[in-house]
Amino acid sequence: PTDGLGYHNEAVWCLDMFKQGQLSNYISWYQENHDFSDKGYLAYLNTLYCIFGPNIFLARVLKCIYKAWMCILVYKLASRTFGKEVGRMAAIFCMLMPNFSFYAASHRKEMEMLLLTLLFMQRIDFVIRSKHYNFINIILPIILAGILFSFRTVLGIAAVFAFLSTLLFSGKYVIGKTKKYVLLTWVVLCLLTAGGGTIANEIEEVLMKSKTDDQETS
Repeated sequence: PTDGLGYHNEAVWCLDMFKQGQLSNYISWYQENHDFSDKGYLAYLNTLYCIFGPNIFLARVLKCIYKAWMCILVYKLASRTFGKEVGRMAAIFCMLMPNFSFYAASHRKEMEMLLLTLLFMQRIDFVIRSKHYNFINIILPIILAGILFSFRTVLGIAAVFAFLSTLLFSGKYVIGKTKKYVLLTWVVLCLLTAGGGTIANEIEEVLMKSKTDDQETS
């Protein structure tokens, strides 16, 4: 069970504190003892348990639904770029991928992370292709990126880097030159405002750890 057992036990504890009217005490402990990159899935599981009780079966069924949703997202992404036939093949490969089936039957956070990543990619792809650069279409990927940071810092960094790179290197036929840099600046400012110091600290910790590991290896 590894991490999944730890997540379950803490969610059960959160539920007990909630029933005793001491949820504020748990929240204080939760804020102090978890990094930002470990808060997202616990917040999700805690909420699920507080609403429906410590029901492992329900949590796993939801993961299976998330896997099915992922197949739909993969179909949409592949179809836009390569056509419907390739989209169907990609969705079938996603459905039959053993790793995804394993994650759907696990109490760890990988299934939710995969779904969030695909949602993020799908929304970016939709915005760029539709050319509807309004507030709603831009803020949704930014919110999803922020949630990804709360699941795993490196995943959030990769998502943001992919977003900015796509904006920067997209052709003029996709985004006009002036609009491209205005949009790029807007996204960066939104990320800096929404992320604040917490995400910056998480990124610094990841970079420092990577540097330390490289020094130990050499």
